[in-house]
Amino acid sequence: MLVSPAAERSQASLLSVLQALLEDQSHRKLFGLELGSGTGQHITHFAPELPFITWQPSDITEESRNSIRAYIDATKVKSVLQALLEDQSHRKLFGLELGSGTGQHITHFAPELPFITWQPSDITEESRNSIRAYIDATKVKSVLQPVFLDAREPWEKWAGLPQSSCDVITAFNLFQYSSFSTAEGALKGSGQILKQNGILITYGPYAINGVITPTCNEELDQRLREMNPEWGLPDIDVLRQLAFGNGLRLERMIEMEENNKCLVFRKV
Repeated sequence: MLVSPAAERSQASLLSVLQALLEDQSHRKLFGLELGSGTGQHITHFAPELPFITWQPSDITEESRNSIRAYIDATKVKSVLQALLEDQSHRKLFGLELGSGTGQHITHFAPELPFITWQPSDITEESRNSIRAYIDATKVKSVLQPVFLDAREPWEKWAGLPQSSCDVITAFNLFQYSSFSTAEGALKGSGQILKQNGILITYGPYAINGVITPTCNEELDQRLREMNPEWGLPDIDVLRQLAFGNGLRLERMIEMEENNKCLVFRKV
């Protein structure tokens, strides 16, 4: 996901113009096309404020289109987090992100959840450097510097985090792009690191009872396994049983766009 300081500066004023021009159309369903969407910062900023418009972003470069997809994903996840945690906004919470990757998700949604201090993590130095760069570029105050954390390791090796220290743990597209031992370790570790009633939120495509649908998810699973035989779409029922064995209950399965799901596990 790319970051444009100019886009950050101009998005609020552009939203004001759009709202003024289109407010008398809010009773209708409209369709909008954005030419040269670039990073995706503009369209994902103003789309939630104009819910009567379905937006089609576009760009000529694959790098920009990938950035737009990342912003769309981060915006969707942010909405889920806000809905799940809004009743906790009077408290100071601590959140851990497993497999933060580039840092695009955490630096996007953290400013909208200022009552949570976030700890990003990743196993590669390249990703941790990217996270540091995103923290610097976005000036976000509630995201700590990234730490090395391998979810396959016992929880005692999770960057020194004490038992029952986290209110929320997130893992976005981690279970799909890693071995099953990562998912297994993440569920085991979360069962120890989460506080009582804390939540683990995972995002991505999944199999259900051994079946992968639709065709695009089948194709994704095949591509992942070609890249690495240990990768692929995990089965929700298998994850549910593993979670239960580690003190976590699958509380909700939230349908997301593009055949993804958010799974919400609660520490019981």
